[in-house]
Amino acid sequence: MYPRSAQKPISKVLQKGSLAKHFGFLKLAKRLAAVIDPVCQGYKLGASVTPDCLRITVQQVRIKDENPYDIDPDEDPRDLIKEVLLLEIGLPNPLFVRRFTMFQPSIEKALAEKGFGAMKVKPVIDRCGLHPQPFLFTESGPAIGGPGAVEGAKELSERLPESSPLKEAMAKLAATLEEHQGPGRR
Repeated sequence: MYPRSAQKPISKVLQKGSLAKHFGFLKLAKRLAAVIDPVCQGYKLGASVTPDCLRITVQQVRIKDENPYDIDPDEDPRDLIKEVLLLEIGLPNPLFVRRFTMFQPSIEKALAEKGFGAMKVKPVIDRCGLHPQPFLFTESGPAIGGPGAVEGAKELSERLPESSPLKEAMAKLAATLEEHQGPGRR
């Protein structure tokens, strides 16, 4: 007979504690993204809402915030605070956040229809950079003015027809490159 291990099986660890809560939120995020993303695609948001863009937190909100020092001895302090589920949707930039707020009521309605009506939805700017942004940057190409650039620009200028506006531009480029390259750099 084998001696009993002091370690708990992984299934028991995952059923309780903060790790279980984290995995529960991940599972919930998948379900929420399946509801939110089609609405966003219907309104042509331009960014897809995936489970990794969603953060679900439980916040404690004070009901009476007018005067926090006003204490009623007959009142139960547990009644002064309520817990609210906050769903933060990470979007790439402020433009997407502003666009999202325009149709946020439709998203809240879709969530309520699927049974998630108690959640407070808040769009935020996602700083982790998970969103693809192909239109916000350009790929860097080879540097202009490398070896053979002057000859290539002159050759292209000579091959183009006289009516082409590119012919004059290529001739100017060749002259500028030759001027900045100097005689000993070619």
